[in-house]
Amino acid sequence: MSRERMEKALSEAYALEDARHLRTLAVGPSRSESPALQPALPRRSILQDWVMDLPIREQGVLLAAVRGCDMTPKFPLDAPERKLVAFARWAFMVPADEREIDYQPGSFMSRTPPANFRPCSVGHYPLHWVMHIVHALEVLGYRHPDTLVAELCCDLYVAFCSSFHLPVESFDQMRERLSEDRISRGDVVS
Repeated sequence: MSRERMEKALSEAYALEDARHLRTLAVGPSRSESPALQPALPRRSILQDWVMDLPIREQGVLLAAVRGCDMTPKFPLDAPERKLVAFARWAFMVPADEREIDYQPGSFMSRTPPANFRPCSVGHYPLHWVMHIVHALEVLGYRHPDTLVAELCCDLYVAFCSSFHLPVESFDQMRERLSEDRISRGDVVS
């Protein structure tokens, strides 16, 4: 083999090894790599442990509230609607880095709801998005294991219901609605 071909082959081998290394850093080892050589990683979820014990539809209600409204402007970063979604995320999700919670205005998660929140402050957003937040606050209000967080969420849920002139669902009513047999009723909604 000529020196030139050997250098090219080595260069390609190094490039391939670099690509494998970068891939492993980005997404972990490939399945073809020996699992015996890889340390076993504990399974983790972005959902807090207590959420995993909820019925699937209640988990789905929470997940539907993770995304902020597409119509929410980027600024101000501390707008009530942004802070409300950040609070809901914090109430049921596991942060990638605890230090980022409330690190600055507009953080992805916040330990507190917006101060002096008024439901009318989100009245100009699509009702579909608002109701995702309202229903998530309801689930959090009835199910969150921390009494203080549950009370904050319940108070927000009741404030929304009052603002919209809607009756407050009881825990049993919520549970019934989210566990109904839609197939037998012929009312499957996508």
